[in-house]
Amino acid sequence: MIGFTYNSKHSYNDYGIIAKSVNRPILPNLIKKELIVSGKSGSWDFNSNQYENRIITVDISDIETTIANLRINARVLAAWLSQTEYKQLIFDDEPLKYYLAKVYSAVDFENIKRLGKGKLIFECQPFAISTVAESQTISV
Repeated sequence: MIGFTYNSKHSYNDYGIIAKSVNRPILPNLIKKELIVSGKSGSWDFNSNQYENRIITVDISDIETTIANLRINARVLAAWLSQTEYKQLIFDDEPLKYYLAKVYSAVDFENIKRLGKGKLIFECQPFAISTVAESQTISV
């Protein structure tokens, strides 16, 4: 089962949510610092080595026994996802890395009978971080 862990809870194991990352870029966008001068072709590039926040999009779906249960689980999901600080986001297929992420965009959860579907847009710090603690080796 492909899912993700966010704020120490797993999408499927804790909430029964099936998840599929739709857009998980391997490199965030560079912040463009350039100057366009009238009468000059092209631009002057000031070679920024700074990156924008990374945007990761995840499709989610939930199947419940009743529509009422679906709406209850949607409210539980909303509480889980509404964080005021960045939290760790770890994908099952990349367990040794995490992103510091928040959900800024509204989450629309569409009901089709007992099936709920939605899209999560995580705004993350630019780089993935290792879940493995770094250690130093002292050679003698």
